[in-house]
Amino acid sequence: MTPSASKKRYASRADPPSKRLCYSHPDSSNEVVGSEIPGTIKTETTAASAKGNEESDAAVEPTTAVVSYVPPLERLQHLCAQQTAEQETVNTVEGLLRFIEANDVIHSAVRARLRVIGKVVWASTHVVKTGEIARIHIVDEKAPETFDVMQRAFRDDYSRDYLAVDQLLITATVFGCTGDSPGIPPDGAIVTINNPSKVNLLMDKSCQLTIRLANLTFEQ
Repeated sequence: MTPSASKKRYASRADPPSKRLCYSHPDSSNEVVGSEIPGTIKTETTAASAKGNEESDAAVEPTTAVVSYVPPLERLQHLCAQQTAEQETVNTVEGLLRFIEANDVIHSAVRARLRVIGKVVWASTHVVKTGEIARIHIVDEKAPETFDVMQRAFRDDYSRDYLAVDQLLITATVFGCTGDSPGIPPDGAIVTINNPSKVNLLMDKSCQLTIRLANLTFEQ
């Protein structure tokens, strides 16, 4: 055996075995293991952290919104106050005409906002297919003419040209009544109509209401 070969074999036995270095990471959940190849590092993450997060999430119970109780009478008062604030009052024929033109009166919510105030000129009785009806002929609440003059002019001209008279008045129709039925306001009374059942414009000029006696009040 040559001296050089002996040295090589001896050097091979003297080489220290490769070692794996393990470093403790500040985070106890991880370990960093160094390989025998310099410059390469492999991280191993345990499932402890994820498990802890799952347990923390499971411990959080869903919350529900707390709704304060409002008594029925208080809700009724609030509803009445809201309806009053939204109510639109008209006391002239021209005012009702503008309301009809500006709103979709086919909807009950729109009609519920309407309150009409006027002066009764007279009430008349008519017969239709469904029976008798009463028509209440109403003029502006603050009309400056004396009542006798207005009544004589409108009522006398009604039989000759009712279409022309209807354009200057508000006509409220009540089914199942006559002009003399209880609850029909007398001539000259100030009448208030809330939430009419129907609101129409006859020939785009005449304001027509269909009402119930329950939605009508008056004072003399």
